Amino acid sequence: MSSGGIVILPVAVAVVAAAGAAVVLTAAGTAVLLVNAAGAAAEGALRAVGDYGEQLEAELAALAEAEAKAARWQCVAADVVGLNARIRLLERRAAGGGPDLDVPPPVALSGGTIDQIRQRMRETEQALLAAQRELDAAVAQRELAALVAALPPAAATPDTITAVRAYREALARRLAPAERPEPVDSRRAGQQVEGVLAGLDPDANADERAAALAGAALVAAHPTESASYLRALRGTVRDLNAGVARRRLAAQWLTTLEDRDVAVALVHNGPPAPLRGTAARLRAVVDGDAELTPQLRREGTELVTWAGEMVRQRFTRDLVLRLLREEGYTVDAEVDTRHTAGLRVSRADWHGEHTADVWVDEAGTIHGRVLRELTAAGDEAELRDRSRCDEFADHLTVLADRLDTGTGTAEVSVQRGHRPEHRQRDAAAFDTSTARSTAAENRTREAGR
Repeated sequence: MSSGGIVILPVAVAVVAAAGAAVVLTAAGTAVLLVNAAGAAAEGALRAVGDYGEQLEAELAALAEAEAKAARWQCVAADVVGLNARIRLLERRAAGGGPDLDVPPPVALSGGTIDQIRQRMRETEQALLAAQRELDAAVAQRELAALVAALPPAAATPDTITAVRAYREALARRLAPAERPEPVDSRRAGQQVEGVLAGLDPDANADERAAALAGAALVAAHPTESASYLRALRGTVRDLNAGVARRRLAAQWLTTLEDRDVAVALVHNGPPAPLRGTAARLRAVVDGDAELTPQLRREGTELVTWAGEMVRQRFTRDLVLRLLREEGYTVDAEVDTRHTAGLRVSRADWHGEHTADVWVDEAGTIHGRVLRELTAAGDEAELRDRSRCDEFADHLTVLADRLDTGTGTAEVSVQRGHRPEHRQRDAAAFDTSTARSTAAENRTREAGR
């Protein structure tokens, strides 16, 4: 009979993952925060890494210590997801032709304190901007030549070409997301064009840059109708930015799903059948070969949601495993199925007479039950049954308290005084079709310490 269950909210898992880290995150905690950040990713204006603002700091000051710590880690995770997506987009742009760039590697959320990772991100962002400028300079002549060649013969005047060259240089100056364009003189169409180009997303690819410059060239080529062409240019840049944002969102999802720590947490389960090709379709978007359609966006959201459920499930199972070991339990088997991540545990003083199954379902609820392994009858056997069921219920209560971290988000419900079912005779056996004996794994872990 089930001895109890612990309901822990998904948001609480993030708090536990971050607040439980003394200095750095565990790999499982990293996976939880990254997938949370990817799930919350939204198209919007870029900001400088670490630019959180006074409002956020005021909000953090009002939170409990554990929640504030988790919120800071989640902000850093969001920065990591965003920055790594931009690195992925630059790699794809460089692959389309250009110099052999020194593109910085993605930033890992694991292996450092918050301050260390923030510093790593600031350095990486500067390296990213330097690589963007290097690529921009390398393709400058090619872009300019292609643009001039595309002008109608009547528009390819020396004045127009001079203006286009100035617009091309203005485009190169707008790479840093934190920089704001200089105020423009509304009386000069040329400066207005430069102001519009300054708003083009830094992650625009070659085709998008060419489209923006082509629109700017039309303003220069039609001075008597510059106002009309300037309005068209603003609309062009707005549409281009929306496309870049969609591609960056796909890159955020994809880089998160391919992160080492996330991939490890997902290794035992593939996505549901309707989503098995979604990652490949997102990759085509990142590569610039497809659009993030509304249907694909829904699929991407579902894929990241599924990954979040699996990662939180695995994190919770591993945390329960550690806590149970601290309470004197030995793990006899680990189980990974599509719907549960579970453990079969025992205690030395149970003498093989009883075991307990503990598993985490897709909703993140922790379940536990004591089962009798050996057949026995009589009053003494019944007393042992009830005593061990109550002992396990006590440990579930302790487990819930440790998972709660003072946030009130873990609720435990236990059943006491019940006689456990017999595994083979009365209870449906815990699904061990994919169980892995942990004895060899434990020996390997011990040898590696």
